[in-house]
Amino acid sequence: MTTLDDLARELGRARAAYERRRDNADLYRRMLEAQVAFQDAQLRAAQETIARERARCLALGKALRKRREGYERVIEQMRDFARPLRRSRRGAIEAPDLFGGTS
Repeated sequence: MTTLDDLARELGRARAAYERRRDNADLYRRMLEAQVAFQDAQLRAAQETIARERARCLALGKALRKRREGYERVIEQMRDFARPLRRSRRGAIEAPDLFGGTS
């Protein structure tokens, strides 16, 4: 596969050859073909970059949603633990064990 740099060099050579002999239709055609090939390669590279960034953003969003769910789970556990404490400020407190043991 031809790289973008190779296509840019080919375009530069074709443009320079056409500039030297502007009356030659074959050189003009060669320059236009090189320009189209270069622009096509630029477009493909931009599309690949966009696809890669989109995938990265989707993965980041998924990770952030997962982290938020974890935080919400911890907050709910803390609320469950605090409810009996608020109900009975005196006497025995029966609260669930956050670590899975028996109270």
